[in-house]
Amino acid sequence: MRFSGSGLTLSATDLSRHLGCRHLTQLDLRRARGDLDRPYRHDPAVEVLQQKGLEHERGYLDHLRDRGLRVQELPDIRNLGATRQALAEGADAIAQAWLSDGRWTGIADVLLRVPGPSGLGDYHYEVVDTKLSANTKPGTLLQLCLYADLLGELQGHRPERVMVMTPGTGFEPEVYRVDHYEAYYQQVKTRLDREARAGASTYPEPCDHCSVCDWWKRCDQQRRDDDHLSLVAGITRIQRNELTGLGIETLERFRPGAAGSRPEAGTGQPRESGRRPAPGPRAARGSVKAAILRDAGGR
Repeated sequence: MRFSGSGLTLSATDLSRHLGCRHLTQLDLRRARGDLDRPYRHDPAVEVLQQKGLEHERGYLDHLRDRGLRVQELPDIRNLGATRQALAEGADAIAQAWLSDGRWTGIADVLLRVPGPSGLGDYHYEVVDTKLSANTKPGTLLQLCLYADLLGELQGHRPERVMVMTPGTGFEPEVYRVDHYEAYYQQVKTRLDREARAGASTYPEPCDHCSVCDWWKRCDQQRRDDDHLSLVAGITRIQRNELTGLGIETLERFRPGAAGSRPEAGTGQPRESGRRPAPGPRAARGSVKAAILRDAGGR
């Protein structure tokens, strides 16, 4: 997400981040406008993951070369002209291709040439994403749908499928049909575009993305300053909403017998647990990273 002379541009990463947390979009938007500085975080675990990701992608490119395919690697710069030229030259595979329509952008790990007519001739390209996770996540599929859209505009043919290359599969890809995810992709993309343009009123509700988010300290501090109900161990969002409807909006008001009626949804377990605080985001963050490293073989 960045502002330039042509206005705000959004990326495939922004789409995935928005799916994980709408509040994150608003923080990124304020950073892009210069209202907030992006928090700095030195995290060795993240560096290990990044290195493993590069090694996985390099291994896939070497695999393609071993099969006798011609691989063209583009410099990691925002150069749409270089992508157009590589598509026209018809390499068997193109690595790190910059894709853009002026509003939406992204860098595809690999474009793989396949038979079939397009504006390029009797061939076109499909998108391959190299991922460390053993399970393909919804955010990955949304990114790939965006890449398919952008690539379709460049080559005159939208690819019907996209692929994910995970470790330990002998470089056999997981194949997904783009039209199976079209409605969901368009819904999330439209919401992101609207909220990036007009803004949105959001709150840093805890979510799975907190464990890997640069902004988690800021959000965690806001929840603590607000005495937020999410600090109750084991409480769910449905239960928090029910309690809020009963006028119980803070930990101060959350105590046995404080409510005048029983919530309509959920169980009484969080209330019975009293004010025992929830596990800190640092602990959750560590468990998620450990799982990622384990999936990547980095025990």
